Amino acid sequence: MADDLKHVDVVSRKGQACEIVVDDNKVIDISAEMTSRYFPKLGDYYVVQEDGYAYLNPKDVLDRKYRPLTLIIDPLFAYVGLNARGQVRASAISVVFSKLLSDFQVMCPSSREFSICMTHLETACMFAKKAISRDQMNQNQST
Repeated sequence: MADDLKHVDVVSRKGQACEIVVDDNKVIDISAEMTSRYFPKLGDYYVVQEDGYAYLNPKDVLDRKYRPLTLIIDPLFAYVGLNARGQVRASAISVVFSKLLSDFQVMCPSSREFSICMTHLETACMFAKKAISRDQMNQNQST
């Protein structure tokens, strides 16, 4: 199971500690120890890792660091000028890479190494689609 991300909807200060309400209306007490480095704001994230470790993450940091997998493959690596054969192959590549990325997201903990892995998979998908687009058998024939 991947990390559980919840949007922080309400923050009530209690001295150095606070109480937050996350997007599923669950109320969570946040210790002064957890807020010693960073105090949460509306829209930030409360993250619970698989092992139960919980932490707060600023919205801008998390949004900058992670992207939804659905946005990675198809919109970024579409090629025009492909005939039906090429379009089928390019779609198949997207399906294979999306499935692989999805599986990795479930099995691998979020980390710098995982981000690098995603980048390399995105690059591999891009080059696979580029190879398909350069193959004359996959191109629209102009008359």
